Amino acid sequence: MFVATEEELASAIKNKEDQITIEGDLKEKTIKIKATGNIAWGVVVTGLIIGVGIIITTGGAGAPISALAGSGAVGILGNATAISALKIGVAAKGVNVLNSLRNDYNITFEDKDKLILKRN
Repeated sequence: MFVATEEELASAIKNKEDQITIEGDLKEKTIKIKATGNIAWGVVVTGLIIGVGIIITTGGAGAPISALAGSGAVGILGNATAISALKIGVAAKGVNVLNSLRNDYNITFEDKDKLILKRN
Protein backbone atom coordinates (compact mmCIF):
# COMPACT_ATOMS: atom_id res chain seq x y z
CA MET A 1 0.00 0.00 0.00
CA PHE A 2 1.30 3.47 -0.93
CA VAL A 3 0.80 6.30 1.58
CA ALA A 4 1.74 9.97 1.55
CA THR A 5 -0.30 11.43 4.44
CA GLU A 6 -0.53 10.83 8.16
CA GLU A 7 -4.14 9.73 7.78
CA GLU A 8 -3.23 7.14 5.14
CA LEU A 9 -0.37 5.82 7.29
CA ALA A 10 -2.62 5.52 10.35
CA SER A 11 -5.18 3.62 8.28
CA ALA A 12 -2.58 1.26 6.81
CA ILE A 13 -1.19 0.44 10.25
CA LYS A 14 -4.65 -0.03 11.79
CA ASN A 15 -5.52 -2.35 8.89
CA LYS A 16 -2.29 -4.29 9.56
CA GLU A 17 -1.09 -3.95 5.98
CA ASP A 18 1.80 -6.34 5.32
CA GLN A 19 3.81 -3.75 3.41
CA ILE A 20 3.58 0.04 3.46
CA THR A 21 5.43 2.29 1.02
CA ILE A 22 5.79 5.85 2.27
CA GLU A 23 6.53 8.65 -0.14
CA GLY A 24 7.01 12.36 0.25
CA ASP A 25 7.66 14.41 3.37
CA LEU A 26 6.21 11.72 5.64
CA LYS A 27 9.18 9.42 4.89
CA GLU A 28 11.70 11.38 6.99
CA LYS A 29 9.23 11.89 9.82
CA THR A 30 8.51 8.16 9.95
CA ILE A 31 12.22 7.37 10.12
CA LYS A 32 12.59 9.80 13.03
CA ILE A 33 9.64 8.26 14.90
CA LYS A 34 11.07 4.76 14.43
CA ALA A 35 14.59 5.83 15.42
CA THR A 36 13.59 7.40 18.74
CA GLY A 37 15.04 5.42 21.64
CA ASN A 38 12.74 3.63 24.08
CA ILE A 39 13.28 5.98 27.02
CA ALA A 40 12.79 9.08 24.86
CA TRP A 41 9.76 7.43 23.27
CA GLY A 42 8.17 7.14 26.72
CA VAL A 43 8.40 10.92 27.06
CA VAL A 44 7.13 11.46 23.51
CA VAL A 45 4.15 9.13 23.83
CA THR A 46 3.08 10.74 27.11
CA GLY A 47 2.92 14.12 25.40
CA LEU A 48 1.12 12.62 22.42
CA ILE A 49 -1.50 10.93 24.61
CA ILE A 50 -2.34 14.33 26.09
CA GLY A 51 -2.26 16.10 22.71
CA VAL A 52 -4.41 13.49 20.94
CA GLY A 53 -6.87 13.57 23.84
CA ILE A 54 -7.15 17.36 23.67
CA ILE A 55 -7.80 17.36 19.93
CA ILE A 56 -10.30 14.49 20.03
CA THR A 57 -12.26 15.91 22.98
CA THR A 58 -12.35 19.45 21.57
CA GLY A 59 -13.25 18.29 18.08
CA GLY A 60 -9.98 19.62 16.72
CA ALA A 61 -10.58 23.14 17.97
CA GLY A 62 -6.98 23.59 19.17
CA ALA A 63 -4.03 23.94 16.84
CA PRO A 64 -1.86 20.80 16.85
CA ILE A 65 1.21 22.54 18.21
CA SER A 66 -0.77 24.05 21.11
CA ALA A 67 -1.91 20.53 22.02
CA LEU A 68 1.76 19.54 22.31
CA ALA A 69 2.91 22.68 24.10
CA GLY A 70 5.02 21.86 27.13
CA SER A 71 5.40 18.20 26.20
CA GLY A 72 8.70 16.48 25.54
CA ALA A 73 7.46 15.36 22.12
CA VAL A 74 8.47 18.61 20.43
CA GLY A 75 11.84 18.69 22.16
CA ILE A 76 12.68 15.13 21.16
CA LEU A 77 11.13 14.83 17.70
CA GLY A 78 11.17 18.47 16.58
CA ASN A 79 8.08 20.46 15.61
CA ALA A 80 7.35 18.92 12.22
CA THR A 81 7.72 15.30 13.31
CA ALA A 82 5.82 15.86 16.57
CA ILE A 83 2.91 17.38 14.66
CA SER A 84 3.01 14.51 12.17
CA ALA A 85 2.94 11.96 15.03
CA LEU A 86 0.04 13.87 16.58
CA LYS A 87 -1.88 13.76 13.28
CA ILE A 88 -1.28 10.00 13.00
CA GLY A 89 -2.57 9.54 16.55
CA VAL A 90 -5.63 11.70 15.94
CA ALA A 91 -6.43 9.89 12.68
CA ALA A 92 -6.26 6.56 14.54
CA LYS A 93 -8.04 7.98 17.60
CA GLY A 94 -5.15 6.95 19.87
CA VAL A 95 -1.39 6.52 20.11
CA ASN A 96 -1.39 2.71 19.91
CA VAL A 97 -0.99 3.05 16.15
CA LEU A 98 2.35 4.81 16.74
CA ASN A 99 3.51 2.02 19.03
CA SER A 100 2.52 -0.45 16.29
CA LEU A 101 4.52 1.55 13.76
CA ARG A 102 7.58 1.34 16.00
CA ASN A 103 7.21 -2.27 17.12
CA ASP A 104 5.37 -4.14 14.38
CA TYR A 105 7.05 -2.77 11.25
CA ASN A 106 10.65 -2.94 10.03
CA ILE A 107 12.28 -0.73 7.43
CA THR A 108 13.14 -3.00 4.50
CA PHE A 109 14.08 -0.35 1.91
CA GLU A 110 14.96 3.32 1.90
CA ASP A 111 16.10 5.70 -0.78
CA LYS A 112 15.75 9.44 -1.29
CA ASP A 113 12.16 9.13 -2.51
CA LYS A 114 10.57 6.34 -0.52
CA LEU A 115 10.58 4.11 2.52
CA ILE A 116 9.20 0.58 2.61
CA LEU A 117 7.98 -0.91 5.87
CA LYS A 118 7.19 -4.59 6.28
CA ARG A 119 5.03 -5.98 9.07
CA ASN A 120 6.78 -8.47 11.41
